[in-house]
Amino acid sequence: MRMGHLDRTCIAHWARRSAVAIVLFSAWPCLAIADTAGIANVDTIAEHAIAQQGFAIALASNVLQSHLLFVSGVTDSGPDWDGTCYALSNDVHSGGTKATAPPPAPGHVYPALVHVEIFYDGNCAARYMVADVALTEVDTPTATTYSVSNLLIQYYAVDGVTPLASLTTTASVTLNNDQSIALHGLGQLQGAAGSNVAASLGLVCGAESGAQTLSCAGGIVQTFASLGISLGSVSPLTLSGNDNDASLDFASTIAASFSSGAPGSLSLGYTDATDQALKIMGGSAYGSDLVNGHVAEFSLLPPPPTSWTANDPAHDLHFSIAVLD
Repeated sequence: MRMGHLDRTCIAHWARRSAVAIVLFSAWPCLAIADTAGIANVDTIAEHAIAQQGFAIALASNVLQSHLLFVSGVTDSGPDWDGTCYALSNDVHSGGTKATAPPPAPGHVYPALVHVEIFYDGNCAARYMVADVALTEVDTPTATTYSVSNLLIQYYAVDGVTPLASLTTTASVTLNNDQSIALHGLGQLQGAAGSNVAASLGLVCGAESGAQTLSCAGGIVQTFASLGISLGSVSPLTLSGNDNDASLDFASTIAASFSSGAPGSLSLGYTDATDQALKIMGGSAYGSDLVNGHVAEFSLLPPPPTSWTANDPAHDLHFSIAVLD
């Protein structure tokens, strides 16, 4: 991974296999540089905010992809759930999955608990995420909803052994008969023992029947003890597919909103009982920015060219991030 802080621009590059280890669980890479550069406090806070948002966008995509894999690990691995390795694509670096469980109880389609492992590689050699999934399925005449409650996901480094963090989420996805989709979830990220990484995360997405776009919003709230402040953002994005390949372009639907407050004063939740929009409670508005990006493939570990930028003209800050290989 290479990174730098040049002319108020935060730039981060990473190798695909190590991306999530950096995004989720290391110190935000541009921030240590900012903290030691003697920049005034207001600039340091602004830089933390835009870097936090930039990496949270990667995290939102990763959480979305992994939750869909946890669901499919239950629904698509039968009838034996015997731990067979399934590569996610022909590219060995795109990951793999295994699902293991005893046979379902009589009268049940799925086992009550399925042990699902997601791997960095298609040979299922290096563990990436592990969870015991208790999936709830609710069928109506017009839709099927899959949900998990307090799903505990354990993350591992690229060696497949070293614990990185855990994420506890409650989430659901509804697949409607007209091909529209709605999903939402909230979670708490906690670093491994000895780490002070902790954050509240949220994601909502929806697509209308026949739509060529997916509307999403990712949210994050985190306390930065070194600054004595909590920061958060909600970033609404529109994702658009391309006709000629598997790539996606995305851009801000509306400007992202930033919030700041005293340590522990911010929380992340839904705007109403439909659970289809996110908001930050507490604190006060801090600023906004616009995001643009491109993903080579809508997948768990997207290959290059994958990158995005965020621009905050009010604070003269620009964030750029890209996958190298």
